[in-house]
Parts: sequence; C-alpha cells; structure tokens
Amino acid sequence: FKIVPMLNPDGVAVGNYRCSLAGVDLNRQYINPDKVQHPTVFHLKKEIEKVKRSNELFFYCDFHGHSRQQNVFMYGCRETGSQSASDIFKHKLFPWVMSQKAPEYFSYSECKYHVRKSKEGTARIAFRRQFGILNSFTMETSFAGTTISRIPRHFNSDNLISIGKHFGEAILDYNRSMNSAKVLSRYCQSLGAYLLGEVKVNYGACSSAMLRFGETDAAVHALSHSQFEKLVGASDSGTESEDSCSESENEGSIQEGSEERKAKRKTKRRQRKKEKEKEK
Repeated sequence: FKIVPMLNPDGVAVGNYRCSLAGVDLNRQYINPDKVQHPTVFHLKKEIEKVKRSNELFFYCDFHGHSRQQNVFMYGCRETGSQSASDIFKHKLFPWVMSQKAPEYFSYSECKYHVRKSKEGTARIAFRRQFGILNSFTMETSFAGTTISRIPRHFNSDNLISIGKHFGEAILDYNRSMNSAKVLSRYCQSLGAYLLGEVKVNYGACSSAMLRFGETDAAVHALSHSQFEKLVGASDSGTESEDSCSESENEGSIQEGSEERKAKRKTKRRQRKKEKEKEK
C-alpha cells in the first residue's frame, strides 16, 4: 500500500478543504499538474509512475467529504463504449463489496460511474486513463451523515474509523475474489441479482434467465451480451450530484420510468404556475 494522509495540507491549514492556499481546486489538476502550483499532485503522480515501472497498479481511491448528498458512496469511471460488459461489471464489484462490509454506512444505490468532461482532471479519471487502473475511485463520506440507520444522524469519529476498517476489509475480500471462484461467485450472484432488479424496475424484465456466476471468465455468460450491457449499465443513467465543496453531479440513484418523469414534470409545471399567480 501507498497511503497519502493529505494532499491539501496548506489549504487545510487556513480553513480550506477543497482549494489549496493558492486558491486552486487540486482535484482538477491531475492530467498535467504543475510542480510549483500543484506540488502534492505533481509528486503523487511521479510516485505512481515510479511504482508502475515495477508493479501492476491494482487499485486507487481518494477520499472526499460531501456537503450535500448523504451516506458513504463511491464514484467510478465507466468509459462509454470502451469497456466490455465484463469490465464494467468488475468495476462495479468493489463498491458492492464495500456495501456488504459496511451496510450501516455505505449506500450502493448512490454510487455513480458516468464520466463527464468537467471531471476529466480528477484523480480517479486521470489515473484510470493514464495508468490503466480499472479500479480507480473516489469515496465520498457525507458531512450530513447517514440516512441508512433508523434515525438519521451525523458521523462521529468512531464511525469514520469503522468506515476505514471496512474499506480495508473490502480490499482484502475483493482481492480474494480475484483468486477464488467461490468468493467471486458469492459477490457476483448478489450484485447480479441487485442489478437485474434495477433493470426490471426501470425497463421491465429483460430476461427470464437466471444469473449464474462462477469462474471469473464465465461471469457474464448467463445473459446475452446485449442483455448484460443493459444490465450493468442500468445504474449509470444518473450523474454525480453537483457539490460546491466536493466532487459530484446527480439527481437520483435509479432512473425513473417515463410515466414517473411525466408526472413529476406536470407537478413542477403546476407549482410554477401557482407561484406566478401568487406573485401577480
């Protein structure tokens, strides 16, 4: 492991947590960081380049706080049209493992994988493209706490320590799944069932086939390629929720059906009409 405790020490020292002392948003500088203006980002990339010369890069994750969206969740990198269904599924597997390790904190439904142009300078996307790291993520922990427990509450320091512990456990289990058909099958079956449920909610039942996952290379053969593409892409319809303090841009965890969207639009139109009438 290579662990960097903080990439913005000078900014944090003066009360910032997104921008450096120079007023630069460091998590948009990863494509071509400047040694003087973005020294921590510059040297982090140099260190990764050095490691890559002698080792395969298995995993990258940066840790952020989110000021609006609640719970703990992850952003990934689904490159449109450039990944196979198998790769897309594997990319969604680690957040699923994390959700199983920390169900009281982590919300899988709020994870997003869509890559937007405005985010191309972020660490996770730059490292995915420049270093070929399939598992390249941002993990967000909300400043607003969790809604998963029966009583919504803020995270305390013990909770954050527990989340870190579960993250380490998830990495170990994910690594085991790459070397054990039994462990991989267990996670693939549960994730496959979850994703298939999303497809049925949003698009209707796409297939009556049972999802059967076993060996790594056989993980995508239960459905046809087109059906599986639809399956693994089902939760990518949303984008990240725009956050003034962190990285994000989204509206919902599951794409709404067309009838639901129409009903919401009508309700909004009625509300705007009433507001205009009140103003008059």
